[in-house]
Amino acid sequence: MVLHDIVNMTYEKHSFLCRRFNEEAISDFNIKLSYESWEDVFSYNDVNMSFNKFLNIYLTIFYSSFPTRAVYNSSISKAWLTQGIRISCKNKRKLYIISRQSLERNKKIHYRRYCRILAEVIKLAK
Repeated sequence: MVLHDIVNMTYEKHSFLCRRFNEEAISDFNIKLSYESWEDVFSYNDVNMSFNKFLNIYLTIFYSSFPTRAVYNSSISKAWLTQGIRISCKNKRKLYIISRQSLERNKKIHYRRYCRILAEVIKLAK
């Protein structure tokens, strides 16, 4: 048996490193900086040595307060998701907020009509 024109879909997971900056981590960073003794930085007569000491202390605190974590991103390609569809989805979100806050029936009807048209466009694009 010979099968021709078979596309093998492979989903590769790519990871990248990122840091999380939230209020808790920022306050931890500030506390660690405030407790640090900076006398070692000012004890050198050489500016380069002082800067290197400062940078080492700063980066040590930075790395401990904001650790890196691996984030995985699958490489599933969405070629059908064009720039026009993205813009239409943003417009749909705006229309939703307007229709939700408004009491006018015309705005709600316009939103529903826009949703149906966008759904058709997305089906055709896929």
